Amino acid sequence: MEEKKISLIFLGQTQVGKTTLLFRMTNTELPTSINATIGVDFSSRIVSRDGCPYKVLIWDTAGQEAYAKIARTFLKKADGVFFVYDVTSRDSLFRVDQWIKDLNEAVEGQVPSILIGNKTDKPNRAISKEEAREFAREKGFNYFECSGLLNNGDIEDAFNTMIDKIYPKIKNQNQPAGPKPIEGPPKKSSC
Repeated sequence: MEEKKISLIFLGQTQVGKTTLLFRMTNTELPTSINATIGVDFSSRIVSRDGCPYKVLIWDTAGQEAYAKIARTFLKKADGVFFVYDVTSRDSLFRVDQWIKDLNEAVEGQVPSILIGNKTDKPNRAISKEEAREFAREKGFNYFECSGLLNNGDIEDAFNTMIDKIYPKIKNQNQPAGPKPIEGPPKKSSC
């Protein structure tokens, strides 16, 4: 039986904390120093829904414009997208619009998306929680805030909300097409 996979991707400007969130969402120990991502990196985590295990691959893309083409390639296979911005940088929230445009150009249809405001541990907040919520609401996204560095806030809630948003689609992709033949007693559903 082929292993079932879910692909998630982080998009956002460089230095907004995507790599730190990747470590936190995959329960990986945070290294003492984190360098800027070059190209793409990933980690994985196993989740269970309806008794079936799924391997969740979480892709961390470089935020630099030079790597935007690579990120667009990964968007085509993404089941869900986390748009990440830094709550102390107004520009990082404005840049989310460009990442949304890139997503819309790369894929047909809607891809479940969540907006995450990171670095809530930093002073000098530039974007209020209310403003960010309104931005997310206008885009049709759920909104969460956290500090990836301190591992507090809504990191786990954002992850679980994303899985819950995409699970019905993933589950239906694994169902056989057409009516089932009637042959003896029903068999237990397998993963």
